[in-house]
Amino acid sequence: MKQIKKAELIEQLQSAEDRIRQLESALDPKVPNKGVLQVNNASFQSFIDTIPSVVVCLSTQGKIIEFNSKAEKVFGCTREEVYGKNFHELFLHTETQESIRDTIKNVLAGKLTWGFEHPVKCADGMERIFSWNVRLLYNDQNHTTGIAVMGENITDRQRVAEALSKERNGAQRYFDIANVILLALDKDFNVTLINKKGCEVLGYKKGQILGKNWIDNFLPERLRAEFHDYAKSINTSDGEFIEYRENHVLTKSGREKLIAWHNLLIIDEQGNPIKHISSGNDITERKQTEEALRASEKRFRQLFENSPDAIFVEDLDGIILDVNPAACNLMDTDRKQLIDKSAIDLTPPENRKAVARN
Repeated sequence: MKQIKKAELIEQLQSAEDRIRQLESALDPKVPNKGVLQVNNASFQSFIDTIPSVVVCLSTQGKIIEFNSKAEKVFGCTREEVYGKNFHELFLHTETQESIRDTIKNVLAGKLTWGFEHPVKCADGMERIFSWNVRLLYNDQNHTTGIAVMGENITDRQRVAEALSKERNGAQRYFDIANVILLALDKDFNVTLINKKGCEVLGYKKGQILGKNWIDNFLPERLRAEFHDYAKSINTSDGEFIEYRENHVLTKSGREKLIAWHNLLIIDEQGNPIKHISSGNDITERKQTEEALRASEKRFRQLFENSPDAIFVEDLDGIILDVNPAACNLMDTDRKQLIDKSAIDLTPPENRKAVARN
């Protein structure tokens, strides 16, 4: 998986800011402007193409409305080939579609979903497992227009986890080649095993990590009391084991990095904890990108709402998904009366045949 350096990420975000400023200039009410929606969409597409993760936006019916260049590469399809098609039917196995639809319904109902994992089928015939972060897309009246998902390919990590559950010796070679942090701790949270990627992220050699207490040496001081309490509660069976969590680690240089952990607790025949096994992804840059994307979405929404030109956002079937105030003024009605309508619905009956022919 390609890694984007901090300097490259900063350069990409600066470039995105430049595009936003250009779009703001294009929307200056003092300057007559047409085709605002096309500029808006092109700029947003360019922005999500700079994101190193897969980004897919779906309508509430599950149709693909945005598809970035990383998604094109991973799935083996161009955005033109997938626009307007149902994501579930295109990329999910039949036996998993129903459970995924149920999960999406929960998201649309407002339930937060992070680390949502499922396999997808790609154009090359390969099955890949993804972990998705899902957020809702709203219009200005809090009307849900779809979902935006940012995905990470975790196929290698899943294969490593499966190997660990079968045999330690077989997993050792995966430990050394996996592009995720793989960590094993004893019941007292002392490090018993760490792979090459983990050493690279922390900035230490393996011999400087093994045998040391993970909490006291590799977590920021502000988190240590909390994690010691957690470790004690797990060992006394008073606490609930956390399978997924995000927390910062402390590197040799003193810099903090944010890691997304998937955890497995190994117990003996009496049910006592004997080992913690974790796989982790460094999501420091991804989180920064997500925050920049959220800020960018807010800016685009402001530009959309304040544009002096009427903007209608439609799906490929011609159904209106959103409109700005200028469009409402043009049609002399409110947004609620326009959403989910088509151009024919808004045309006087005597003119509908002519509109349909065009």
